[in-house]
Amino acid sequence: MTSVPTLADVVAEHRWYVPSRRDKPWITRCVGCNWKGDTRNTGKTCIDLHAAHVEQVWYQARTIHTLREIAELPVRSVVRFNGLTTSELTKLDDWGEEWITDGDECTPDANDLPALLIWHPDWDNPILEDLHGNRSAKPISQADRRS
Repeated sequence: MTSVPTLADVVAEHRWYVPSRRDKPWITRCVGCNWKGDTRNTGKTCIDLHAAHVEQVWYQARTIHTLREIAELPVRSVVRFNGLTTSELTKLDDWGEEWITDGDECTPDANDLPALLIWHPDWDNPILEDLHGNRSAKPISQADRRS
């Protein structure tokens, strides 16, 4: 779990395939993977089904299955263990890490898995894209937007 995609990454990779005239109107597809959805007998639109698919991919990308993945998370990561509690990882020094839950110390073990990553510190500094497709790690000023 060293590289965790942002929600924007998942949405960009799993875009909705805009159907052509030759496509069946009840089938929806994902551009980023081989997923297909069938709207018949679901009561949902193509967009609803695709949104559910993206939500599932985003959930799977943030699911932690091993204690090693937890150990690899950086300081300030927020994780929901076993669907019950939310903890924040605080690194005290080079000797170890400590998980804090509502002010109490805890040590996650295999019984707390799977866990769900709620927040990753890298999500604080997203790479922004301006109107011309230029990528930067700094916010885009209004003057830059006008040019």
